[in-house]
Amino acid sequence: MSTYQHILLAIDLTEESYDGLLEKALELSKSDQCRLSILHVVRPVGYTYDRGLTMGLLDDSMKKLQEEAISQAKSKLAEIAKTNSIPEDRMHCTLGKTTKEIIKLSKELNVDLVVAGSHGNPSPLQHVGTTIRGIIDKLDCDTLIIRR
Repeated sequence: MSTYQHILLAIDLTEESYDGLLEKALELSKSDQCRLSILHVVRPVGYTYDRGLTMGLLDDSMKKLQEEAISQAKSKLAEIAKTNSIPEDRMHCTLGKTTKEIIKLSKELNVDLVVAGSHGNPSPLQHVGTTIRGIIDKLDCDTLIIRR
């Protein structure tokens, strides 16, 4: 197995979801030469509630809800990063479509491994979630998918 220089861990922020992923990414990044960055993508509120039909036109209450979701995600990421000695500049919280944001950040950071989770579906690869299907063939680096 080759030695990785920069690993991107893509997580959602539910504890049961990121625990095993974080542990594996930390284990893989033990080398002094390896950097570990973490990413959480907040889905746009309009997309979440009406599947994007608002086309970005959010009222004030939805904008506040969006800002609160981003703020809470950043706080949780900061807590995870601090607990695991991950520098603040390697913590990324973006707004958008998960697949696109993982691909975009992996290229920007020039990572050589993306670690992500697939919901505990014991079915073959063709039945993994949409995020995994969306990134697996589009990334220019290795991908480690961990069943949760």
